[in-house]
Amino acid sequence: MKPNFSRISDFPGQLIILEGPDGSGKSTQAKKLKKMLMAQGQVAVITTWKDAPFFREYFVEHDTKKPGEGITPEAHLLLQVADFLYQIERKVIPNLLKGHTVIMDRALPTIVIRGLSLGHTLDQLENGLLWFKNTVYKDLFTKATTVYLDVTAEKTLERIKKRSKNEEE
Repeated sequence: MKPNFSRISDFPGQLIILEGPDGSGKSTQAKKLKKMLMAQGQVAVITTWKDAPFFREYFVEHDTKKPGEGITPEAHLLLQVADFLYQIERKVIPNLLKGHTVIMDRALPTIVIRGLSLGHTLDQLENGLLWFKNTVYKDLFTKATTVYLDVTAEKTLERIKKRSKNEEE
């Protein structure tokens, strides 16, 4: 993947990042926001987690496996970072250059939280796994509007269970 070395701070588009736990409503709010922006005549694009063509099949297959049946959690996290970089280079930056609004369903905070839960230190994540966030992409994350959605643990579990039932049908 060839990195884009344009001045990200000069891009005419707007980046909105939605963060929050599973079941907090990120995808729902992204769709509502896109619909509202498009009703105002703007172009809005949603980028989703684990959607790079190279990894999509793996993520779909892995999400249905029990712990220990796939690759290690650390390797899974590395694939999520690769997917994230793909989203930035192939979807986020091209759309920002066109002046579009890009709505990201999850970004750096999700990767950091997952890395910390695996036992990595914040220093390991920021200076190792997420090295790119302090390079040409720094302006991208500084300029972004990040919205954190909050929901109780009970509500999160309720929504995840409901989603699982809907997927089984």
